[in-house]
This record gives sequence, structure tokens and C-alpha cells, in this order.
Amino acid sequence: MKKDFDPATKDKAAGMARVLLMDGHSSHYTYELLEYAQANNITILGYLPHCTHVLQGLDVVCFTKMKAEFHREIRMFEDSNKYSMSKSDFTGVFGRAFLRTFTKDAVEAAFRATGVFPFNPNVIPEKAMKPSLPTSTKASFPLPQTSPVRAIIAAMGAHPPTAFDIEAGADTPHPAPSTPLTSHRTHNRPADPTPHTPSKRLRLLYSGLSATESGSCLVAKTRITSASKVPHPVFEGLPPELPKVDWSMLDNPLSAPVLYETRESLKEQVNTLTENLQRARAIIHTYEAIEEGQEAQMLIQHLFLTKQQEALQEKEKRKVDDRTQLPKDGLGCHLTDPELIESIRKAEEARRVKENNKRQRDVARKARGTARRALEHEWKAVVASHEWAVAGWVAERARQKAAGVRMKDLPKRPARPLKPQLTVSEPSGETGARRESDLSLDSNASDEERA
Repeated sequence: MKKDFDPATKDKAAGMARVLLMDGHSSHYTYELLEYAQANNITILGYLPHCTHVLQGLDVVCFTKMKAEFHREIRMFEDSNKYSMSKSDFTGVFGRAFLRTFTKDAVEAAFRATGVFPFNPNVIPEKAMKPSLPTSTKASFPLPQTSPVRAIIAAMGAHPPTAFDIEAGADTPHPAPSTPLTSHRTHNRPADPTPHTPSKRLRLLYSGLSATESGSCLVAKTRITSASKVPHPVFEGLPPELPKVDWSMLDNPLSAPVLYETRESLKEQVNTLTENLQRARAIIHTYEAIEEGQEAQMLIQHLFLTKQQEALQEKEKRKVDDRTQLPKDGLGCHLTDPELIESIRKAEEARRVKENNKRQRDVARKARGTARRALEHEWKAVVASHEWAVAGWVAERARQKAAGVRMKDLPKRPARPLKPQLTVSEPSGETGARRESDLSLDSNASDEERA
């Protein structure tokens, strides 16, 4: 600001207000910068967040052309020198591309393309400023689910797994138990072998998943990580050992003349048709089992996508500090507005107070540690002195007792010294005021240990 923008525009402005367009992120400007701009009649306007791709002239015109010119210059360099560009060649290649890109015409075109000068708000179409759809980050299946899968997904969303379901599955050796599981919370009540209600079926589903190695993370409360991998879908076919159905007997047209057949021949045909119908039924049951397995895999995929989406949302909701907050709730704003400058000044002052309090707490913590170690050393010396006094008292008591001194006249045991306490002063978290706190070195020590 002081070295480039202000000297280059001050004489040309001739006392008139100057406008500087900046990214509206709070980390790109400081209170000192805005105060200097306000004092020198410089108006700073902030771009809308996530809109610089259509509002900022460098992004719209200059950088796009610079990218094409830079690649063109690289190709020309490699064609003429017959070797790839190295780090030592970068400055020359980039400089030639830069000089061809950032010309007066290109800079003026950037101002026109974004409607800055001449001012034209209609150059930005409404579609370019349309907000992102709220469903753009929601995970979905590549194919639509069947109605049973949608029904189970809806039931799982309405009744998510509880700790009881997961605990019940921990004792299950197989993922598909035949009876509902019991735990210590059921008070050993008899299990119901017929899970007629949806809640019982969901409990069996959750407990079975929690008992598996790869599916336990899908119903647990822990956040999913990159190490958690959902199994790839398995596409099954008919097992080769299934006998094929022979439908040749049904190929005869109905209009064909019916010849005389014996009873044994008709009976043999009936048996053949019955056998082929049984084979067809087995194939149908196999197809139903395959379809059931595919639908179960879709449910597993749904659980994994749901957990993955929760992890992504938690990542987006990181701790927000005052360096990443956007003014005016993220809208475009007048950065040199006195009210905004005052709010930034207060925020920076609060930040300095917070950092100062943190430094004071660090100093106080180190002082407490030093004082505590010195006090421990002193206490060890006091304990050793007391033990020496007690040993002398025991010897003197035994000597006088042997000499016939009465019990009431025997010397008393040396008084046990009290353990000293550490008295320190430390700053409070917000105001920096000093407060006194007595910290005992070992408040749980027994009398024998203190002695």
C-alpha cells in the first residue's frame, strides 16, 4: 500500500478518492492497513467470497491468458533447445510470457470484463452468481434403489443404532443370529424368537453388523477415517453345479396332432416335467438370494456413504477463529467503513490481550514448576531431619526405660512437621488480574508418608 499503490495513484488522483478492490477475507488486511487507507482517502472494497472467478480481473482475463502464454513459451523453448525446461530456465521463460500477457490492453480488458471500469453491473450474468445447490455434497448411489432398500434405509434413518444394539452384537459369533441377543441390560429376560416388529429386526441388523470386522465401523459412534474401506460389491452368478432346465418338451406346438401314447410314456413325461419344474424353482430361489445379497450390499454402501458424509461435515465445521471470519456475514462490504475498522481494532486488541494472558500463564506455570521443585527439595530435607530426630528419640526412650524411668516421665515423640504449601499468584483467563491460589503438593498423602 505505502510502496506501490499510494505513490502510483496519488498524483493522478489529485486529491480525489481512490478505490482499491481486495479479497474480502479478513486475513488479507489488517487494522493498520485500513487505518492508513482511511487517512489517505483510499476506499477499499471487498469482493464477495467465492466469487473472484467472475469478479476479479486477474482471474477472468490476465491469469487465463498467462496460462496459455506460459505453456506456449515452454513448447517454444523445448522445440528450440531440444531439452526440457529446468529451474534455471524458469525465470526467462516465465518473464517472456509475462511481458506478452500483462500489457496495457489486457489490464484494461480485465477492468471492462468485470464491469469495474467503465462501471457495468450487467456484464456478470445472474447464473454465474447463483449459489451452490444444498444437495451438491450429498453422497448418492449411481443407480436408483429398489423399494425394499428404500424402505429399510428410511427405517434406519428413523431408528439409528444405539449403544445397546452395538453391545448386543459384541457377543454374537455370527452376523446373522437366529434369535434376538440379550445382554446385562435385559436382566436375563427370555428372548423372543420371532422378531415381528421393525425395531427388533433393526436391532438384529445392527447387532449383526457390529459383530463383523468390516461392518462394525458403520454402526459405531466413532468417526470414519481414510483407513476404513467399504468392501467392493460382489456380482454373483448362478452356481455351475445347478442342473439346467430342459424345456424341449414344451417346444411342441399345440396344434400338432396328438399321437397315442401309453400310460408309461405319459408318466415318464410327467416325471420329467416335475423334475424340470423343481430345477426351475431352485434357479428362481437362487436368483432371489442373489438379488437379496445385492440389496444388502446397497445398504452397506448407504451406511458407508452416510458415515463418510458425516466425517466430511465434521471436517468442514472446524474451530473458527477471528482470522478466518468474514465481515458482514461474508457479503461484499466497504472495508474502510469506520464501523468496520472499529470492530477490527477491537478484535485485534482482544487478540493481543489473549496472547498476553497466554504468555503470563506460561510464565506463571514455569514459576510454579520451579517453586514446586524447590519446595520438594526443602521438604525432603525436613523429612530427613525429622526421621533422624525420631530415631534419636527411640534410642533415648529405650535407654531411659531401661534405667527405670516411669512411662509418664519419658520424653515425648518429636512433633511431626506439616508439609508446606505452595502459594502462587497467576493471571485470570480474560482480564489478566492476579489471583491467589494455594496449591498443595500432595493433599492426598497419608500421615505416615508425611512423617
